[in-house]
Amino acid sequence: MNNSQKLDPIEDYRNIQREVREREKYLNSNIGYFGFTFAIASLGTSVPQFWALLSMLFIVVGHVIEKKEKISTLRRVSALKKSEQGSYYAFLEEEIRKSISVKRSAPFVIGYVVLFLIIFLPAIIPHPEILNFIYGDRPYFDIWTFSFVQPG
Repeated sequence: MNNSQKLDPIEDYRNIQREVREREKYLNSNIGYFGFTFAIASLGTSVPQFWALLSMLFIVVGHVIEKKEKISTLRRVSALKKSEQGSYYAFLEEEIRKSISVKRSAPFVIGYVVLFLIIFLPAIIPHPEILNFIYGDRPYFDIWTFSFVQPG
């Protein structure tokens, strides 16, 4: 099916709703749960930030590769909206984008946030007590000084 082919309005809506739910399920199960698991696992290593960063890169690369297959109907509707300036396509795209919910993607958000915090916590909250709680007696990288800090 090419991008210039007209779509049935009811079928468009159903396909996009299905694709959005599948996308949310994919983000939760394949990215969110892995992100959280990798974050917790990185805390057990000698250099948690490095392994959390490596895990984040792994997840992002996997996400970029897989996202091409997802939400194809929404992409076609967006392309038709741009090419034809049709109000139907703009309305359909707007309604579908409103239906995307962070609440249904909580594992995805939590997985990314926990990985992000492990990587950037010294720059966000530079309190020694908190950093000692998270990293223990292991060294961590301070972004502001661009150096490794050995707690102690």
